[in-house]
Amino acid sequence: MRARGVNELADLVRDLPGQPLPPAGRLERWTRWWSEGLARAQQAWRSPRLAQLSLPRADRVFVIGRSPQCDLRLLDMTVSWRHAELRRTDAGWVLSDLGSRNGTHVNGWLAGPGFTVQDGDHVRFGTAEFRVCE
Repeated sequence: MRARGVNELADLVRDLPGQPLPPAGRLERWTRWWSEGLARAQQAWRSPRLAQLSLPRADRVFVIGRSPQCDLRLLDMTVSWRHAELRRTDAGWVLSDLGSRNGTHVNGWLAGPGFTVQDGDHVRFGTAEFRVCE
């Protein structure tokens, strides 16, 4: 259950056996402290803590995968040898899956042959997840 205020909380716990209710001021401070802490915890839980994938400055194709020849090498068994490529175009950065077994996802969507990515997007190669940053 969730109380929307001090009065609702007092009504909820009034019939419980045990100690009498604390004075209204203390109960109000406690509920404010609890609800603020709960809100901070919920916000922290919702905010993903992902590694950053910085977009390169150069205008060339960057290959992502497990191969030692890849520009971004990911040592994760769910990532294919040559998993995806990142290419600069007039429209911005385009991420293309190279036929990987576990797929390339952008913001939860399966990225096909060309998916534009921008700052703040979440990308996933197999199970390796990143947040794109410029």
